[in-house]
Parts: sequence; C-alpha cells; structure tokens
Amino acid sequence: MIQADIDLTDDERGLLGQIVFDWDFRTHDPDGFTCNSEAVAQLITALLDRNAIPEHRLRYFTDSEYRKGRIKGSRRDLFRRNRCTDDEILRHPHFLEHARYFVCGPNLPEALVLEFRQAVKGCGHVSPGE
Repeated sequence: MIQADIDLTDDERGLLGQIVFDWDFRTHDPDGFTCNSEAVAQLITALLDRNAIPEHRLRYFTDSEYRKGRIKGSRRDLFRRNRCTDDEILRHPHFLEHARYFVCGPNLPEALVLEFRQAVKGCGHVSPGE
C-alpha cells in the first residue's frame, strides 16, 4: 500500500487505500477507473479544503514558473487549455501523477528516500523550512 507523507484524516486514509495511482489502462476497465478517479477527486478536494497539501507541491501544479518547456503555462493551465474544468481535472487520467505527488511527494526509489532520511537524522534538528 502506498504511504502518504502528509497528515491524513481517517476518512482520507480510507480514500487513499482505494486509489491506484499507476492505473493500468490496458485492462480496459472504465467502471473501475471511474471509481478510482472519484476516490482521487474526493481525496484531493478534502486535502484542498483543509489546506493539507504543502504549498510547494501545489505550486508545482499551478505555477508556470515550476514548468519549463515550449508550451507556456502551468501544468493546470495545460489541462484547462484542453477544456477541462477544475472538477474534470481531478478525475482526468493524467492527473493521477499529480495527485500522487500531492499526497506522497516525489516518486523516488525507496533506497534513495531511506538514505536521505538517515542523512537528515544525522544532521540533528532540521526545521521544516530547511
């Protein structure tokens, strides 16, 4: 089961347990994906309502300065250019990677994450701003 690295309520943990972030679209299971995307939408909405997603993770999605490339705009702007409403964005198949990042942070190899955490513990007290 995937682990969140932000604080979740009991209801949010229940929703997280229902979500498959690396959905296999080759299964051709539209009903299954509808259930999955509904759980994603409910979880992200709940997190947004209580400001539980770290600001830098939100800015990765909403701030054009966090995205480089030929096509200008933020990642959210790209969805909107394709005529997705904010509600549709939360249920879009390509939003899964962003939802995962909001809840779990960067998708890095587990060995790297453990090594980094050990290095931080070795530094003594580290404040959230560091």
